[in-house]
Amino acid sequence: DVNKFRSGVVTKEARAKYEVYLQRLMHLTQTQGPLYGAELLRLEERHGFGHALKRGIMRVVTPYVLVCQHDRSFRRHVRMSDVVKVMDENPDSVSYVGFATKTTLQHDRHILMYDLHVERRRF
Repeated sequence: DVNKFRSGVVTKEARAKYEVYLQRLMHLTQTQGPLYGAELLRLEERHGFGHALKRGIMRVVTPYVLVCQHDRSFRRHVRMSDVVKVMDENPDSVSYVGFATKTTLQHDRHILMYDLHVERRRF
């Protein structure tokens, strides 16, 4: 058997490891630390990232959401207070902030393939 995580096909061993991962996450939501008090939302079936994210966001009561996938990490310090300040001061033009990934760091090269021009904007 072969795992195809993106399409929801996993071996029994991979599923068991994922269950342990979820149990550890649940523990982190119940002990002092960055995830303390967070709600772990387990869907009954596979939805894919976008739809699962939407289900989670539907439960949010705060003005902002930080989505950080479990397999991504920040490589540099980010002052989130500055990010929120830009969003607060520009509600008509900034509703989403994306953080750089390996792909987005090479964005200039990627868009050249499609003959597109993207205007850079700094706040």
